Amino acid sequence: NTIASSFDCLSTVLSGLHAYVAGRYAGAADDGWLLPENGARDGLAAGLAVAHREYERQFPAADDAPPRRVAIVVQPGERNQMDQRMLEHALQDAHGVAMSRVTLLDVAGARAALDEHSRALAFDGGAWEASVIYFRAGYSPAEYHSEAEWTARAALENSRAIKCPTVAYQLAGTKKVQQALAAPGVVERFASSSKVADELRTVFAGLYALEPGADGADEMIKAAISNPARFVLKPQREGGGNNLYGEELKAGLETMSPEELGAYILMDRISPPARDATLVRAGAAIAGQCVCELGVYGAILTGPDGEILHSGVPGHLLRQKTLGVDEGGVAAGFACLSSPALVPKAGPGASSTCFS
Repeated sequence: NTIASSFDCLSTVLSGLHAYVAGRYAGAADDGWLLPENGARDGLAAGLAVAHREYERQFPAADDAPPRRVAIVVQPGERNQMDQRMLEHALQDAHGVAMSRVTLLDVAGARAALDEHSRALAFDGGAWEASVIYFRAGYSPAEYHSEAEWTARAALENSRAIKCPTVAYQLAGTKKVQQALAAPGVVERFASSSKVADELRTVFAGLYALEPGADGADEMIKAAISNPARFVLKPQREGGGNNLYGEELKAGLETMSPEELGAYILMDRISPPARDATLVRAGAAIAGQCVCELGVYGAILTGPDGEILHSGVPGHLLRQKTLGVDEGGVAAGFACLSSPALVPKAGPGASSTCFS
């Protein structure tokens, strides 16, 4: 995800909980396991703080100017508030930078004012100015109920505040851009060498264009209809609950128009190894075969000419779900947060490690 990457703080807390349990209770972890430290919360707070300081460097405040803050854009009635609040506290406690919560309708309404000349974005009657716009909302079309939300997004993008992310970075994370990067010769434009490009391609899943006239589209559609379990059909969406699998995938390919299919990409389905695990959801233990997905958090700030002002990889997220569950979203109710354990690799080269 390049927008609204969540659970950085809850993952940090969970890593600490699992490390405590593994060290405190006999049998909680096998000998040789290593639970890696997770600095996602502090690392992402540091990234926002660097962006805030850069804004202050670019736009020095007058003596009578209002204080600057990070504006976090959230959904009305946000359910994942605790994860966001912990990041707010870390930003204040470690860096002395305040964070205030706003919705898109707050920006479109009386709370916000965009100066047409300086492009400074002020809130609450000029009580504070946004130095950084941190999006934890605005990634789904369902959030834009009217022109008011679109007007708010335009105001945020047109402001001089540093955006996390800009609309360009958000679009860079869409499936269609992933599809374009996977085309021959494209990722090479962004890699430092052909060797690096080749290494990147070793972790690419197969991505196939379905729009009218795309090379090989008809053949791939036929292959997916005959063997839907091998593929997943993905739209340009984030947040979970949007992909099509199995019979739904087959039905979609058979009934959608060519123009409708052009909004999707067809992707090889990844089949990770399963292992026995126990998940806890809503206070109940669920035991059985599970699969997991590892995500790595990164924070990068670039200047106007593309120079890197800050870059870091502070932590990780592990999502785990029961075998047979298609979607992987935690907030959507499909998966649980977990922690990776580094274990010795069997066989030759036993000193190396792998995730389990």
